[in-house]
Formats: sequence, C-alpha cells, structure tokens
Amino acid sequence: GDGVSSNSYQRRGDEITLPTVDALDFAGWIGSDGTLIPSGGRITVEQDLRFTALHVDFQELKGAALSLSSEFPNLRFTAVIPDSQYQSLEPFVAYSTAFTYNGQRIEVTPSTQRTVTANDGSLWRRIIADTPTLSQADLQVPFEAAFSMTLHYSDGTAKTIFATGNDQARSASQVAQAALADTQTAYSAQSIGYLQAISAQ
Repeated sequence: GDGVSSNSYQRRGDEITLPTVDALDFAGWIGSDGTLIPSGGRITVEQDLRFTALHVDFQELKGAALSLSSEFPNLRFTAVIPDSQYQSLEPFVAYSTAFTYNGQRIEVTPSTQRTVTANDGSLWRRIIADTPTLSQADLQVPFEAAFSMTLHYSDGTAKTIFATGNDQARSASQVAQAALADTQTAYSAQSIGYLQAISAQ
C-alpha cells in the first residue's frame, strides 16, 4: 500500500526483520535476490536488497463448466490470478483444489492454462480443476470447489491462501440446464441432445 519501512545496517551479516502484514491476501515480500520472505520474516543481509510487498488477487469464478467430450461427463471449476502475480510466485507455490460432495471431500492438483485477456486488457492465468468422472447417479449431486495456494517461503516456512469468490455448489444437471437457457451461445444439435439428457436426470 502506501506504507514505507526503512532498515539501516552497517555490516554484512546483520539481521533485519521485514514488516508484518496481517492481511489474508498477503503473499509475502519478493526480494530483488529472487527470494520470497513471509510477513515478519527475518533475513541476514549480505548485499543491497529491495523487497516488494505482494497482495494476491486469487479468485474462484462463478459457476462451473460441463464436459461434452464423453458419455460420462465431469464438472470443471476455474480460479484466476493476474498473470504477473502468477509468474512472480511460480517458483514458490503449489495449487490445490478440494471438492466436497455427498459428504465426501477429495483433493486434486489443478492444472494451469494459458493466459486470458479481461475486458480491461489485463492478463489473467486460469487455474482449472476437474471433478472425477461422473456416473449417472452423480448428475444431480452438487459439487463445491475450494481453490488454495500454498506458498513455500525461502526461509522454510509455508502459508496457505484460499481463493475468494464463488462458494456455491453446482451439479452437472444444473450446469446443463443453465447451458440450455443460454441464448448467447450456439450449440450443435448433438451437444443440445447431450445437455438435455443430463438436465433431465
């Protein structure tokens, strides 16, 4: 933000403590030496350094997508992060997605897709996670996704940040019904038949 903190030292080997930031979205201090230091982390000074505070804008998008590629579908949930933040954190981060459904909870490792351009011209990186393949009995089961990133800091500590935004469960049947009601997208006759079959379950 607008805060400034200065530390003075006279000799190599001096230790300094970086400022503490309590915000949940605070990823850490990115050092000019290629390190990532947590809030309130201590470093040993060996050279001139500049640290930049990074607050992440990690969002789960509303709704879900439905695969149309096989007889048995899966749901796809998506989170996004600004591409510049994604690249800054890439050496230090592991992404995870937890699906909750029918009283069960499973964790999967999401995949990363290429950048997409928002209406304002900004670049965002998509983080996507697919549910397990759904059986016919699963088509009306609501699935809820929770995206998280675990940061592994240069000092050996770690922190987990959860994506903000969507917290509503979706079933394959609900997604198919929403697709059929979408007047902005043209689906093939085969896809429409597939969606109708799923929405009728």
